[in-house]
Amino acid sequence: MDFVLEHADLSDEQKEQINGKFPLTTLDRLLSTPSVRTAIGLQIEKGKLRTDLPAAEALKPLRRIVLDLSEKAINVSQLKSKEQQNEYIGKLKASDKPDLRAKTGTLLDVEQITEKDFSSKTPAPRKPRAPKPSHRTAVVPKGCKLNVTTAKIEGIYKELKTLQLSKHVHAIAVLLRVFLEMSVDEYLVTKAGSTLKFKHPKGGHMLDKSLRDKVKETIDHLVSNGADKRDFHGVTQGLTDVHHPFSIDTLHAYIHNRFFTPVDTHLTTAWDNAQPFFEKIWP
Repeated sequence: MDFVLEHADLSDEQKEQINGKFPLTTLDRLLSTPSVRTAIGLQIEKGKLRTDLPAAEALKPLRRIVLDLSEKAINVSQLKSKEQQNEYIGKLKASDKPDLRAKTGTLLDVEQITEKDFSSKTPAPRKPRAPKPSHRTAVVPKGCKLNVTTAKIEGIYKELKTLQLSKHVHAIAVLLRVFLEMSVDEYLVTKAGSTLKFKHPKGGHMLDKSLRDKVKETIDHLVSNGADKRDFHGVTQGLTDVHHPFSIDTLHAYIHNRFFTPVDTHLTTAWDNAQPFFEKIWP
């Protein structure tokens, strides 16, 4: 399953389905049948799934099997007997079956196969095609790499990377607001040596700093340590402009205003405006 997730070029929605309630025992039942393994060019030795097929050929049937199980195209009641399992494998499309003639004779653990093993193959010449535009399904674009080192904040970041904009705009909007505040809190305390409270000028009692003030303080510290202030324009504008995609007031409204509904395109624009800021906080 991990092999398929890493190398099968799946969509975010397919990955989310597999990472959900995946019938792992059914996959195990299927791959535990020797005739099934023989048909798709796999072996089991000392608890390891092995193959002497080229990586791309080994991936074909495993990708189809994992997707069929995650999408419930096949279920455990249809794979109970060896006859049912062999029938299922036999009916795989030609494009989902490996070319067993391509065996190399050198066995390799499936878990040891890397991207290099895929790139080492010599592809057949193809007519160049214009690349298809990638459809963004999550608020965080695929190319964004943040080194979030605090466990809870890292968990929020991972959810922002996987939650689908088409289904979870409310959850994403709230998590974006939480991710911003926790990120600046962590930076101010651990990097800037600051605190999250201030002394009220009248009475002297301690109050929590506002999110707006904490964001401004974080930017000021980053700039004083060599960052280019222009990189944070998409965030600084949101401190004062209520119509800006990354407006602090808008982020508050996602949580506190029961009549204010987030829009997916607004959320992606807000992230894009703030990404350079997050990259400096989590380099």
